[in-house]
Amino acid sequence: MTGASAVTVPASSAAPAGMAGPQPEPGTTGPSGWRRWLPLLVAAIYFALMMPIGGQLILHYPDERHYAYGGARMVETGDWLIPRTPGGEVRLKKPVIPYWFSAAGFELLGIGVPGFRLFWVLAASGVLLATYAIARGLGAAPGPAILAQVILAANPVFMRAATNAIPDMPLAFFVTLAALGFVRILAAPAGAPTARWAWLAWIAMALAVLTKGLLPIVLAAALVAYLVLLDRPLARRAIRPLPILAAAALVAAWYAYAALAHPEAFAAQFFGDQVTGNATSSAAWVLVALPGYLAAGVFSFLGWPVLLAWLAARARRPVSPRAWPPAARLLALWCAVVVLVFAFSDAVDPRYLLPVMPAFAALVAAGIGALDGAAMPAVSRICRWLLIPTALVGLALAVPEAMIVLQIGGALAVAGVAAGIALWAGGFLVGWRTPRLAPYLVGAAPVLAAALLALAMAPVVLPDRGAALAGAMAASDIPPAGRAFVGDIHVASEMRLAAGMAEPFTEQPGIDAALKAGSCLIATTRAGSARRLEEAGFTVRRIRAGWRDIDVGPLFRAIFGWHLQRDRARHGADGYVATCGGTTG
Repeated sequence: MTGASAVTVPASSAAPAGMAGPQPEPGTTGPSGWRRWLPLLVAAIYFALMMPIGGQLILHYPDERHYAYGGARMVETGDWLIPRTPGGEVRLKKPVIPYWFSAAGFELLGIGVPGFRLFWVLAASGVLLATYAIARGLGAAPGPAILAQVILAANPVFMRAATNAIPDMPLAFFVTLAALGFVRILAAPAGAPTARWAWLAWIAMALAVLTKGLLPIVLAAALVAYLVLLDRPLARRAIRPLPILAAAALVAAWYAYAALAHPEAFAAQFFGDQVTGNATSSAAWVLVALPGYLAAGVFSFLGWPVLLAWLAARARRPVSPRAWPPAARLLALWCAVVVLVFAFSDAVDPRYLLPVMPAFAALVAAGIGALDGAAMPAVSRICRWLLIPTALVGLALAVPEAMIVLQIGGALAVAGVAAGIALWAGGFLVGWRTPRLAPYLVGAAPVLAAALLALAMAPVVLPDRGAALAGAMAASDIPPAGRAFVGDIHVASEMRLAAGMAEPFTEQPGIDAALKAGSCLIATTRAGSARRLEEAGFTVRRIRAGWRDIDVGPLFRAIFGWHLQRDRARHGADGYVATCGGTTG
């Protein structure tokens, strides 16, 4: 999926013609020499920037606790088929693959935050590679195809999903692989072999179903309907019995096992979550959600769709989907289907659009390349001037970031922020002197900004409360069977990751339950529970973690008043560890 295997398509299968100017020449080949490795380099740089963010609990999405515990339990028990909760109950709201992602990371790096999120960051990098290949399949030249990678990488929804271990990124990875397979099929010249792409497309679609449930089935149905109704000559290429049967068997194997092993839980949890759990009960809400999702999808790409619309208006070419090649029409249909499906949900959550964001990025970049040419001269001129506000904003953000790390950061953090400041200044100079690089530098700026912000905020918000409490537990000679935790379930998840095991303690609903169970070491996030334990004769120690409940005003006063160390200690999150008499803790 790198430039070495870039797609070559005829002019009739090029980028969306209704938006297009010049079409790619027939027989266009991929980049040569070192440039063929650029897509892989972009993905590798993204991994290098995102993994340090994902490898720490700077941000923690609430639902991550399910996949952290479920994956750790799989590793420790060997039961890789049925996820369970800390209480021992089966959890079948989501299929099994996200748990396998976390378990595989734990097998490689051990149970902890880096292993937990490793395959999510890898999946994000893989999505970037597939997005490049999709853009090439739509007829984009290598330059616009690289731009597709960059504008997707900088999408804030995509960035957050790359470092949060919930099903969204694995789903996007498999749907994007399926999209790549179908694009290659639909863009192939007549008579070209496409069987391997059909296998990729349908097996990836099956894995998507095993990742988050029913949405990929809706996308597959949209594909079949489109081909049968509008592009029947191409249907035989994509709708192949053997890959479809293999995909169906793959999906059926796990779902049948889960349904037969736990019929009541499967019916209540899976169908409740997939069908009725998030559906709106108000028809009027759809009229609000539909434009909300459209706006979220467009504006999360930070102006690039607007730039495409300007190019189309400048070229005075109407947007005519009928004139687009089949692959572009399919991707546009998938984008529309996802927006429409989630317009019937009970909230507007941009992350629900993630499965088709790579396809949308490829469409936008292919359209820009078709309207502005492979070298994108008009876009380069605009982005050259956009470098000025981009650099100014970046350098303005770097001021408080530098002040943070100078006050409470280590030498590595100081060096990282200094390198970031040099990159802001250097990027501006390079882009100003070489305008053809300006679109990529402007597009990548949000990724650099996010990496520097995470680097600066890490010493403010870390350690998380779970890591601090787990450290105190680890210093005790009380075995896990004698330990209990009472309090915030998300902190319990953080503690398990920091302890490096699925069951470093027993999670109890309250102090009475912990005392009744004979626990001799009890960790809690509740001050009232700590007082009760002290009254019961326990020795209670308060643990203070990083400053996570942050208001911008007090934070900036602490930064610019040069008393961040003091205020971080004052506002740090509290936890408590209580030990019974005669024990070490």
